[in-house]
Amino acid sequence: MKTQPLGRPSAVRCGTPLRRSGTIERMTTTDAQQVLEAAKRRADALAAGDAHTLRQLMHPALQWTTFKGEVLSLDQYIEGNTGGALVWRSQRLDDRRVVVVGDTAVLTALVTDEVQKDGHELTFSLRLTQTWVRASSGWQCLAGHAGPEVGDSRQGPVRVRHAFSMEEQIVVATTPEQYAEFGALIREYWSWLHVRYAEVPELMDDVAAHQGLEEELAALPARYGPPEGKVLLALRDGQVVGGVAYRDLHDGSCEMKRLFVPDRNQGHGTGRSLCRALIDLATSDGYALMRLDTGYENTEALAMYASLGFRECPPYHDYPDHVQKHLRFLQRVLAAG
Repeated sequence: MKTQPLGRPSAVRCGTPLRRSGTIERMTTTDAQQVLEAAKRRADALAAGDAHTLRQLMHPALQWTTFKGEVLSLDQYIEGNTGGALVWRSQRLDDRRVVVVGDTAVLTALVTDEVQKDGHELTFSLRLTQTWVRASSGWQCLAGHAGPEVGDSRQGPVRVRHAFSMEEQIVVATTPEQYAEFGALIREYWSWLHVRYAEVPELMDDVAAHQGLEEELAALPARYGPPEGKVLLALRDGQVVGGVAYRDLHDGSCEMKRLFVPDRNQGHGTGRSLCRALIDLATSDGYALMRLDTGYENTEALAMYASLGFRECPPYHDYPDHVQKHLRFLQRVLAAG
């Protein structure tokens, strides 16, 4: 391997999530940016089950340590990720940082993986560290470690989460008690949003005022119940663990609203199940289009919506300019259309 004297390290910190799908912006050719580009190619190869590209991007002497402490060789890593019962759904890397010293680079990130294994939908949130080395063909990953139980200043403790034993069902809210449960979820969601958007402290208050949040919470059955809409609740072992609703926009379309699964209930694919159930319900109720808006920082939701067929669209609500610039508007054609 080519070597150089150790020099002053270069570093890049990126707040934009790195995803397995889609395009990336054109990068300059600094070492740190080349490492980020190689990391994205590796992530794309994982999602595609592309063992050939993985072998090109991983060093022959790879030592990959799993969150369980198992150390995998290159062949074991590729076989475990492309040839077994594990099917990758999506991956997001937040808070990416790269430090380069000579021919060695260290990439750290907060990674969230969604996979299917043995018929179960699983979500993992881990702190990822990768060591990359410069080779004649470009940067190659020499070592990696995904460690659980880390803290994140924005989201609080991050844990490895599994979906195995608990029975879950989705029901349409009909009783005052169920609407009250949905209201409690909305209030918790708003508290979560205040933490997520702490760098823009006035944003959520302005959104709440514009949407009439308190008036909405005081009249949930009228706002989201028939004939204006429907509320879905996810129950696990009889306890409400998430919720979502749609409301009629009176133009042949409906709007998805208030999707929320608290952190303590995540890792079971509940959010995706709620979305799919709502799409099916709206389709059977005769809607041709489903719309939604969400914050630009809700990267987990944006990735899931894209995987469910939602695409960006022009704004369909008239928000103040200082609020609208923080929002993303999406829509999905329903089978009924």
